Amino acid sequence: MNPVGAVIIGLSRGFWYVSRWPLSNAFCKVDDPVGAVSVHGTCGIWGVISVGLFADGKSNYGGAWNGVNGSVTGLFYGDASQLVAQLVGVATLVGFRVHTQLHLRLRGGLAGWATHFRQIELKALTFRRWARWPIRNSS
Repeated sequence: MNPVGAVIIGLSRGFWYVSRWPLSNAFCKVDDPVGAVSVHGTCGIWGVISVGLFADGKSNYGGAWNGVNGSVTGLFYGDASQLVAQLVGVATLVGFRVHTQLHLRLRGGLAGWATHFRQIELKALTFRRWARWPIRNSS
C-alpha cells in the first residue's frame, strides 16, 4: 500500500471512529466511555476492507503465507477479487460476533448471569463508599 492510500485510510478511520462511537453506544447498549467498540470494531472492519481497495501489489510482507503467490492488488489497482475475499472475511467475522453475542446474552439472561453480574457490580461500587481507606498525600 502506498503512502497516499495509507493517509486516506487513516483520515477516514478518524471519521468512522467519531461518527460510530455514539451509534455503537446507543444501538448496542454498551457502556463504552473510551470508544473501544468503535475503534476495534468499526475501524477494524474498515481496515480489513481497505486492503481490498488500496492494496497496490508492490509489497508482499507475508510472502506466500496467505496462499497467494506474489502480491495482491485491490480494486483501485485493477483486481476486485481481493476485495471480494476481504468482504467474505468481514462477513464471517461479523456473523461470528453477532452469533456469539446473541448466544451469550440469551443464555446469560435465562440463567440469571446478567442479574448476578449486576449485583456484583453494585457491591463493588458500594464497597468503596463504606470502606474507610486512608488517602495518603504523595508529598
